[in-house]
Amino acid sequence: MKRFLLFALLLLLILTLTAGTAAGQLPYTDAQMLASLESDSLLAPDTLVARIDGELALIRAHTPEMSAIHASCVSPLPGFVTVLMTPEAMGEYLAGRHVEMNQLDAQFGMSLYVGGGQFGFVTLTSALPYKPERLAEAYLTVTGVTDAFPEVCGGDPPDQIAILAPGVYRFRHGWGDCPCGCLWENVFVFRIEDGVVTLVAMSTTDVTVPRMTWGKLKGLYR
Repeated sequence: MKRFLLFALLLLLILTLTAGTAAGQLPYTDAQMLASLESDSLLAPDTLVARIDGELALIRAHTPEMSAIHASCVSPLPGFVTVLMTPEAMGEYLAGRHVEMNQLDAQFGMSLYVGGGQFGFVTLTSALPYKPERLAEAYLTVTGVTDAFPEVCGGDPPDQIAILAPGVYRFRHGWGDCPCGCLWENVFVFRIEDGVVTLVAMSTTDVTVPRMTWGKLKGLYR
């Protein structure tokens, strides 16, 4: 029963993260989120963030419609980490007496995003887009921590940006039953070379609903 409840809480956490990121609630820019995926450092270098930000600006100047598409949800999520602890360590942490956890929280500026203390885990987040794998490595060194891992973006958010290769970007806008699973999507792939933007691929699915009389509609279900 306890394992089922833990699974249910983790599922609820993924849905909460998906809803929050889809609503644009993360305090990170598109460039910061993408740079976190590209870099192995705890914080992506400012030079990398600036380069990606500049390339996104070039693409949006070339095709203004891309200004409406953002990296609303990437996996793993920058700045998030879920930490599992023994009951004793969790009790100390929730009471504010776990020195090692408190020190790491202060070092990284972490705060509680979702608390499931009675089941042995908490999810923490930061105002800075730290690489979650590096956060997990740091928390795994703490006494009483049994596991620590990055959080993922669950579901299928309608807007997505991905870097396919250096200077190559994929913009995607989906619709229809998102975030459970978008039924249709428009995809644009751009390449940047020497400051010049080229649209190298595009795929689109149009939603066309034919006008039907009630008699024809009933006939579909006979």
